[in-house]
Amino acid sequence: MPAQLNPQPRVDTLVVDPSSGAQRRRSDYHGTAWFGQAGPVRGGVREEARFFLPDSLPYWRARLHDAVVACSVALQGQSGHPNMVSDPHSQWVEDPRADGLAWLQLTFTVEGRDPLAVSYRVVAVCDPEAVALGQISD
Repeated sequence: MPAQLNPQPRVDTLVVDPSSGAQRRRSDYHGTAWFGQAGPVRGGVREEARFFLPDSLPYWRARLHDAVVACSVALQGQSGHPNMVSDPHSQWVEDPRADGLAWLQLTFTVEGRDPLAVSYRVVAVCDPEAVALGQISD
C-alpha cells in the first residue's frame, strides 16, 4: 500500500462508441502514489501495490458486462537508485459493504529505494447507467 495517494481531478466525458453508435461514459483517473517517506534514502521498497482509486466512482457490477478499463503506471520521482514498476492492471472489485456495487482498483509491482513516486492513469469506458450516482456519496 502506498504511503500517500495524491489524485488529480477526475475527468468525465460522454463519448460515442464508433462501432455501435451507443453513448458511453469515459472517466479518466490520474494521480501519484508515493512509497516510503520523503527525505534521505532509507531503504528498499518491494511490494505489490494494490489500492482502490481514491476518487473512483461507484459502479453497478451488473451493468459492466461490456465495460473496458485500461491503465498505465510510470516512475515519476525516484532517489537515483535503480527503481522499477511493472505488471500494472486495473479492475472493478465488488464492494462487500454494498450489494451490487464495484469500485476501480489498481495493482502493480514496485521495487526500488525510497522515497519514490509512481504516476498512474486509469481510463474506464462503460454504459452511462453503470455509474451509481445518487446511490452513494461520491
